[in-house]
Amino acid sequence: MNPKLWNRKNLWLSAVAMLVVWSPELSQACSVCSAGREDENRLAFILTTAFLTFLPLSMIGGFVWYLRRRYLQLELELELELELELEAAAERSAPVMAAGAAR
Repeated sequence: MNPKLWNRKNLWLSAVAMLVVWSPELSQACSVCSAGREDENRLAFILTTAFLTFLPLSMIGGFVWYLRRRYLQLELELELELELELEAAAERSAPVMAAGAAR
């Protein structure tokens, strides 16, 4: 590898690293500096926390509700199918029973 290219690469990486390290100081930003000082911020943090707490719970609950509904629907379909089979079997055996009773 070319030493000049290696030096440029190191210089570039060093500049990016310094920018990342100094960027919070340059912008005077902190993720928790103003938390709880203003009512709007406090309310936003509380609502976001509640939303992120209940979102996964509601997704899991919705999935369980869907599975239960689908299970009951399939169970009903199976029950109706068995009823139809029993009726068809009864109709097939009815003429035989009537013919046997006529003898």
